[in-house]
Amino acid sequence: MSALVLVLITVFTSAGGQVPRLSACSYDYDFAWNTCGDWNHPNSYMKNQNSYGTYSVTVFQVPLEADPFLLVESIEFCVAGTQTLEAGIWLDLPDMGPPGPPGTEDISVQFLPVVPQGHEDSTGVAYTPVNVSSGELAIIHPGEIIAFGCSLEPGTYIGMENGTPADGAVTYSWWLGDWDPDAPWHWIPCMQIGCSDWFGLSPSTWGGIKTLF
Repeated sequence: MSALVLVLITVFTSAGGQVPRLSACSYDYDFAWNTCGDWNHPNSYMKNQNSYGTYSVTVFQVPLEADPFLLVESIEFCVAGTQTLEAGIWLDLPDMGPPGPPGTEDISVQFLPVVPQGHEDSTGVAYTPVNVSSGELAIIHPGEIIAFGCSLEPGTYIGMENGTPADGAVTYSWWLGDWDPDAPWHWIPCMQIGCSDWFGLSPSTWGGIKTLF
């Protein structure tokens, strides 16, 4: 694992509100995964809308040994910029091909990058956590193929690494009206997902979730 990096995420309170807490590392989750293999993997360079595309997505299969019911709590992106971006999750995909186009996500959340400025040579950019457990809930299962990603607006940069995505994942960018695979260029967009065991949630978390129904 990489060095501990503190990132801000939110959890439910029993009163149904939200309070911030610090997530020290991937051990805060029952299932944690990064496109580059290790949690909070530092990016080597960055790309923007003009050099990469207007949306970046990762398609991967939940490991068969994972807990049977996982609540997606946070998806996190190594991005920099001052514009509001869209984060999305596609569930229960038929194969490792690209999902539907941007706008067809099963769950979509807006967020603002925690790092306001970036450029092609920026390295080690902090990940921005996006809480996706405060609205519609994403429950994923072992063997299920899902996709998650985020948009890129003008002036926004996403952290990249060279190589092959971890665990057989496939990454794509939305380029000129279609999904373009990153594999021919050996690009890996730096993003990660953190999930908790649905049946192992704390009473305070359950209290917050119950207020949604």
